[in-house]
Amino acid sequence: MKKSAIFAAAFVLTLGLAQCKKEQPNAQITEGETVHITVNVNNNGSRADVNTSTGHITFNDNDKLYVGYNNACVGTLDYSTSANKFSGDITISQSGSQRLHFYYLGGGTANQVGETQQYTVDISNQSENYPVISYGTSNVDYTGTGTYSTTLLNKCALVKFTLASGTTDAVAVGGMMTKATIDFANPGVVTPSAAGEITLHTGASNTEKWAILLSQSAVDNAPVAIGNAFLGYTVGVPAIEDNDFAPNINTIDNSGTANVVILNRLTNNYTATNDQVLTGTLANNVKISIAADATVTLGGVSINANGAWTSGNYAGITCEGNATIILKDGTTNTVKGFYQGYPGIHVPEGSTLTIKGGAAGTGKLTASSNDYGAGIGGGGRIACGNIEIQGGDITATGGQDAAGIGGAKSCGTITISGGTIKATGGGRGAGIGSGAGGEDQGSSSSCGAITISGGTVTANGGLGASGIGSGAFGQCGNITISGGTVTATGGADAAGIGSGFYASCGYITITNGVTQVTATKGVDLEEVGSEYYYSIGAGFEGSCGTVTIGGVETGFITQSPYTYVP
Repeated sequence: MKKSAIFAAAFVLTLGLAQCKKEQPNAQITEGETVHITVNVNNNGSRADVNTSTGHITFNDNDKLYVGYNNACVGTLDYSTSANKFSGDITISQSGSQRLHFYYLGGGTANQVGETQQYTVDISNQSENYPVISYGTSNVDYTGTGTYSTTLLNKCALVKFTLASGTTDAVAVGGMMTKATIDFANPGVVTPSAAGEITLHTGASNTEKWAILLSQSAVDNAPVAIGNAFLGYTVGVPAIEDNDFAPNINTIDNSGTANVVILNRLTNNYTATNDQVLTGTLANNVKISIAADATVTLGGVSINANGAWTSGNYAGITCEGNATIILKDGTTNTVKGFYQGYPGIHVPEGSTLTIKGGAAGTGKLTASSNDYGAGIGGGGRIACGNIEIQGGDITATGGQDAAGIGGAKSCGTITISGGTIKATGGGRGAGIGSGAGGEDQGSSSSCGAITISGGTVTANGGLGASGIGSGAFGQCGNITISGGTVTATGGADAAGIGSGFYASCGYITITNGVTQVTATKGVDLEEVGSEYYYSIGAGFEGSCGTVTIGGVETGFITQSPYTYVP
């Protein structure tokens, strides 16, 4: 994308100062000499209609110019179109050889931050006016009543977004800095913050949408929303610098099918379809599903992250059949189940959920339940199918009686071939494997075979549950570890790799293809004697098949922690 040209919107202002007694109500100012300021402005158009050829702007009635002196805000000036000037009072607490500082903050009233000398302005809604933000100093030191002038230089950029087919609807671009903060104690510094959506200026043309952008780093594939629809598009936005004038650098190809789903715009249950990208924070208590056989990318989502919604009988994300989730590089994704007994991400019985990282593997996923459900898998109310993890940076935490990755009730096979995985079971749930079962639970909990062939895997079992294997009173199939670096720690009275308290598992095989495997059995909470359960093998009063490590049938491993390096 080409470098922006210079946005040279600068204004020369002349200030006339005359002493008067009028009090300025728009800013907190210190006691001292009150001076009336008049600022004459050479108009070049209208701020509501920036000249997109030159970047020149002027001002509307009641626009404010903030005045700083001696590291404090000393007043604001109001603009009058009939008088063609800013005017108002400032109060100077002490004189000295210092310049006056002038801030034009978006044409609206800035909000003071507590009792500090900081002020913020929100530029997120630009549908009617361009919120140009500028700064300048007086041409000479302040000496009292007199005439001063300044040149305001923009601390923002003017950028044009071109729409392929045009639209009369509002267009919002995400990933933009939406607030600017100034600090009179640090003159001239404008700090952008609060990444979010900016609604572009409507303008006269349906194919051109202009916006004021604050200084920020480049954003690849920034999500774009058109109108009130939740379906959007993506656009690349280059790095933005002060005083940039950037015509024709972005094209929104809205002539095809939109593939971005902006969660904060959803008001009803939604099923994502193949090749769609989910992004944003879910703002309403609605069910998010993935259609059967669809591949969907998580591009920075937050779904029920604080667990505030508990009334929906569904997982954070519900797969309707076989599904593939890709974790977009550089994004952080948080998914939490809604009602108790539902997992963060659910895959139904008989289906397979595959989770992949992006090309760099830097996409992150944090998945958890609202209790009694797995982070990824099933819940106390619902069984789950097969889980396959091929990459990404994944943290999965189970609720009570549920695995971090696996089941709370029952689940299919679990396969991990890559990525950085941290799985933690809830009370009596395995880190990776089954949840808690037994007659006292009213149901059994089981999972199929567990296979780990790559990645960095850390698994911690809950009370009475293994790190990798079965939860307390639960069951799991064979456990095979043939690659990667694996660290597994059991909960109290449970194996690191194997079965939990009064639980069972199949054969355990660790091959020479691994980098390193470390297993630690849990503490002897019930004082049953730690010699009666193992780091690899059975938990207390549990059972397992044979244990084979490096091609040798070793029997259960008592040493804890136990590390195997081929």
